[in-house]
Amino acid sequence: MARPGVTREMIFEAADAIAREGRTPTVLAIRERLGGGSPNTISPHLVAWKEQNEAKPAESLPPLPDSVQSAMRQV
Repeated sequence: MARPGVTREMIFEAADAIAREGRTPTVLAIRERLGGGSPNTISPHLVAWKEQNEAKPAESLPPLPDSVQSAMRQV
């Protein structure tokens, strides 16, 4: 019986998890995370994931507390 293939959803979830770990999602990293999958299947979905995630605005950091800003001005 043939093994079921990996899906776009599985690839996106794996890429998200890898990115949350601070690593760059790659075909190899996704294959390792999923325990298999054809690079020919993973690659176009990874390209789509990257395009989708490049469009997301970067999260901004909260402003520094006033005490820290004041200390930095004194330096």
